[in-house]
Amino acid sequence: MPDSPLSDSPYEVLGVASDADAAALRLAYRRALRHAHPDTGGDATRFHAVQRAWELVGTPEARAAFDRGSGGGMAEPQHEAWAPSAP
Repeated sequence: MPDSPLSDSPYEVLGVASDADAAALRLAYRRALRHAHPDTGGDATRFHAVQRAWELVGTPEARAAFDRGSGGGMAEPQHEAWAPSAP
């Protein structure tokens, strides 16, 4: 297993193909969450990896952004970097 569970793609973390439909994705998420939950004998690191994977591909918008490769589903800053003009 890699050093970080998030080095796998969210689809690999959830155990589903990247072309899975929304219902299959949700089912895989719930199953992975149940198996990884620390209260049921799972690993906390794995549990957080499953949650993060769902954040990246859980909604149609986030999944589309992840599949496009735009920032891993995280919002990019909407403003330009500001610097004072040269003297």
